[in-house]
Amino acid sequence: MQGRITKQISNQYTVTVKKEEYVCNARGKFRNLKLSPVVGDIVEFLMSWL
Repeated sequence: MQGRITKQISNQYTVTVKKEEYVCNARGKFRNLKLSPVVGDIVEFLMSWL
């Protein structure tokens, strides 16, 4: 699913897709590459339930 980051608090990102909001965490891959998503970025994310 693809959406836009609309809010960031610590390591949690709120991603909005068609007026629905999802709270996500960045994967360790970003830390290894020394990248950090920011508000306004368009991101792709997977939904998983534990």
